[in-house]
Amino acid sequence: MKISLNLKIIAILLVIIFIIGSTIASIGEFEKGKTAIISSYKCDSGYSQLKSSYCASISKPNFNEKLDTNIIKPELIDKPGINILKPDLRAISYLITKSDLKNIISRNISKFWDPAFRSQAKPSTSHYQYPSATPQQGLTYDPLIATMISQIDESEIYQTTYDLQNFTTRAYPSSGNTQAATYLYNRLTSIPGLQTEYQGTKNNVIATLPGKNTSSDVIFIVGAHYDSTSSVLALAPGATDNGCGVAIVLELARIMSQYEFNNTIKFALWNGEETGHVGSEEFVTNAAANSLNIPLYFNYDSSTYDPNNRYVLDIMYNDESASFAELLTKYNSLYHINFNLTYNVHTCGSDHSCFWAYGYPAIMTHAQTHAPEAHSPNDTINLVSLNYAKKNGQLGMSILAELAEIQHTYQY
Repeated sequence: MKISLNLKIIAILLVIIFIIGSTIASIGEFEKGKTAIISSYKCDSGYSQLKSSYCASISKPNFNEKLDTNIIKPELIDKPGINILKPDLRAISYLITKSDLKNIISRNISKFWDPAFRSQAKPSTSHYQYPSATPQQGLTYDPLIATMISQIDESEIYQTTYDLQNFTTRAYPSSGNTQAATYLYNRLTSIPGLQTEYQGTKNNVIATLPGKNTSSDVIFIVGAHYDSTSSVLALAPGATDNGCGVAIVLELARIMSQYEFNNTIKFALWNGEETGHVGSEEFVTNAAANSLNIPLYFNYDSSTYDPNNRYVLDIMYNDESASFAELLTKYNSLYHINFNLTYNVHTCGSDHSCFWAYGYPAIMTHAQTHAPEAHSPNDTINLVSLNYAKKNGQLGMSILAELAEIQHTYQY
């Protein structure tokens, strides 16, 4: 009996040693990167780049294949410094059980990035501090803001989109992409009051409207990606995705540069979104390394297609930016923009995702649906809903003007 009992104890000890060894080996793989992706699901584009750039992926190559069960072991989840990303709740059947997910969320995880935005844990650190202008203030109608947003011109949006589609392709990298960057740089440089630069190695084009409060380090950013893609890369006009989004940002820059704000505003035109958000990722990586104070990034992507004039606009946000989504909802009524708003219907990644990954609040507005012609040679300007685009610009401009603290004593 004693021999039998001792053999059982030895067997149990061997099993425990094997489990611990396996767990240590698994944890060692994660130490190669800062972030672990719990995912076997690909949402549009970009996750392959995320995995290769700054994440240690634990998903299998086959997107529909279940993951190894050891990824949800408590020893692994509680490993300090490991962040967990899960791209889409719709893919939960490919990933882990609901009870497993609940168990993960309940643990002390440094960051749980979920572009489905419904199960978001707070990051342990953040690179922003709210200025005096918080989402809780500014709920009073401001005639100056109303005047400013009324100046958005549909013909300006049309012309910019038309110019961009006529580069034939803006796929990154390509000569058309480089020519588009030059065009956008020249457009922003021609606007008085802006400081324009090529940022980083990916040819981001960024214009800065300096805040008048020199003691403030607050920077609000509004942006869109200017590169395009297509089933035929040599023919990628990219009008709805995302030439018109760029046109909105340029129109905001044109108008807002005529006003003064306490806080700085940057108008960012990102490159390489269609190849993994490489432009915005480079910017945000640098911003986080330098602890830039960015209370909000506002993203325009696939946000101008409304063929049936339904005026349905989806606000994509996470826990960090929920208060800003609430403010957008109020301003939608306050300034009589009158979209039919939905929330987090879309879960596709875009440049806002990079801001989320570093703890920065970000919001993206998205049309009710993608144009069927998106990512094809037929994504042309006839698909753009100009009044819808104008209203989208007005909504973003209204919240940016309030948060950046528009001044009522000056206008060019």
